Amino acid sequence: MKKLFVVFFLSILVTPLFAQNFSGKKTARQISISAPKKSLDTNENLEYSMEWIGIPVGKIFLQTGLIDTGGKKLYRLTVDALPNKFFSAFYDVRYTVNTFIDEITFLPVRFEKYRKVKDKVNKEEVDFDHRRGEVKYKVGGEAPTIIISPNRIAMEKKIPDTYKILPDTQDLLSSFYFLRVSNLVPGEKFKINIYYGLRNWVMDVEIGKPYLKSIRHQGSWEVFDAVMTSDLNKFVLGDGRLVVCFTADSRRIPIEFKLGIGLGAFRGVIKQIPPANE
Repeated sequence: MKKLFVVFFLSILVTPLFAQNFSGKKTARQISISAPKKSLDTNENLEYSMEWIGIPVGKIFLQTGLIDTGGKKLYRLTVDALPNKFFSAFYDVRYTVNTFIDEITFLPVRFEKYRKVKDKVNKEEVDFDHRRGEVKYKVGGEAPTIIISPNRIAMEKKIPDTYKILPDTQDLLSSFYFLRVSNLVPGEKFKINIYYGLRNWVMDVEIGKPYLKSIRHQGSWEVFDAVMTSDLNKFVLGDGRLVVCFTADSRRIPIEFKLGIGLGAFRGVIKQIPPANE
């Protein structure tokens, strides 16, 4: 049970993106994916309820903000993952991730991840220098390391550590928001470079055809799915495929996701889709 709980929270915080079509999909009229906003909402607060094989296990909160660092403005992106009372009794593990991205380029400047297991905390920090193509990496703390993927040890030996990054590299959280501000076309396939765990990874992304989806208590919404495949997913969780369901309007609100792994499927559902005028 402890291992299942940790898999859930790791799946949320160490992977850039999420899942796919769920019950409620309807045949759509002609729907297009709207052009994205060229900026992020600096006061967005999204809440998700999480389930594992239909059992409630916790909540996830996504927040955005804007900070000024001596004249340079950065978006601050934050995700918090909290277990519910039942699951915390078995394994009390909580995550907070902060990513600071350039307001103009949408490239990450700094990535912070905090993992708390009971009363012990680990902190991971990555500072990006895109001009030089390198990072500064620091990790420390006393929280135990948790390895879920059966592939991880073998992949660590095969893929060497590096402090060099590929062009236009994203981190785990910034890659999620990168999709929200990108021009996307149904059927389009492209790649995203991601730096994680002292290694460079390439995420293959495929954009699905938009459709009309019914969300319980929230009506029908025009949406599309983004399917992600990467060795990064195998490295972290042992499963290579993830998908996320976004609204097809200019805001690209992530409304529902699902992660299928060997131990079962995790599903996240947004608590309330913000009205379009917010």
